[in-house]
Amino acid sequence: MRKKILFYFLCFSSSVFGTIVVVLDAIASTYTIDIWIYGNLSFVIGTLLSFMVALIFMIPVKGRPLGRMFDPNFDRIRLPTREQMRLFVAMALGNAISTVGYFYIVSATLDPSAVLPFMQLVILYLALGEILVEKDIPSLVEVQSLVVIVFGALLASITPTGEFDIISLVVVMTIINCGATIRIIAQRKMRCMRIDRRRIDSINIRVWNLLFSTLFFLLIMAIYDPESITGMFEASSMLLLITCVSMLVTFFARITYIRALGIGRASITQAATSLTVILGIPMTLIVNYFAPGILSPVYTTPWVFLIKLIGTIMVALGIVTLALSEVRAYILIKAPRGKGYKILRKISNIRGVVVVSALAGKYDYIVKVKLRTLGKAYRLIVRELEKIKDIEDFVWLSTLYEWEEI
Repeated sequence: MRKKILFYFLCFSSSVFGTIVVVLDAIASTYTIDIWIYGNLSFVIGTLLSFMVALIFMIPVKGRPLGRMFDPNFDRIRLPTREQMRLFVAMALGNAISTVGYFYIVSATLDPSAVLPFMQLVILYLALGEILVEKDIPSLVEVQSLVVIVFGALLASITPTGEFDIISLVVVMTIINCGATIRIIAQRKMRCMRIDRRRIDSINIRVWNLLFSTLFFLLIMAIYDPESITGMFEASSMLLLITCVSMLVTFFARITYIRALGIGRASITQAATSLTVILGIPMTLIVNYFAPGILSPVYTTPWVFLIKLIGTIMVALGIVTLALSEVRAYILIKAPRGKGYKILRKISNIRGVVVVSALAGKYDYIVKVKLRTLGKAYRLIVRELEKIKDIEDFVWLSTLYEWEEI
């Protein structure tokens, strides 16, 4: 399968699964007085189910583990190394923090169509983080996209009565998105690591991340609401059933998202999964149609619905526009012989360079680059190439379309 097709398929699958999870969580909050009981159950049951699914994925089918169907890099459950543990701790801490805010929002609104647009604002943190790392001024397209996303999220999160929930916005911008940013960055770094020349599979990342997240979340609950921990043992059978279904769906939502992170940049992956913003409204309407009264109504007047719809479209368009601003190019380089290792090392250290390959023929090296915008990418990389004295000449070729196999 082509890499780009696989990437968007994974993002689409993660979006669908993620939307279903938010709806299930909103429904579950109506079956418990204390939302933190459901939060504790989600982590504990989710961890047990994740290990069970991973063990099932280890069953060989035609000489290959069953899990290879979901991630070609999976072979078995592996114990984390010391280097991986640092990333798992950061990932789990961010996940536990963001989940605390998430369950508060779900219980406070009971409206998935309002929760989902808010959660997409995490792309602001990812995009700004990449801008700071690159030490560059954002382009006009990036500024416009970020502004559209912010205003779109505000419009889409309007309550059925036409009001804005300021408290929910503050919780999302401080707790949920800060924690989610830490988790996504750690997941991205983890996914790009290799063991025995192979990438770490998304299934192992999900299993160990959830285990450590459970420990952090239960520790937070032991301090904040200790009664919720004992309340898990008195949960109703319906709440347990919803929790099991929700965590199974969450498992596949996470492994598809983590696999996508291993293919695309964090901000691009988050942009591609923005479909959840669009799916939130129809999913809420469907649930309210078949089970009226479980979730909050999407709107009370046609004007409110129109405002939410416009905001939803603005978020999706802003995120997609931001994603499409990424530039790919190839550079053909001529250089004298005998200095290959030195030149390769210098080129590979240039920010934005993805792959450097030695060639036989008219040119000596080919370099693949990825950066946010064409103008800045060209200036940055050309300036760095000109500093390398051993390079005789180079040709910049911008990519219009690329076919990749995976």
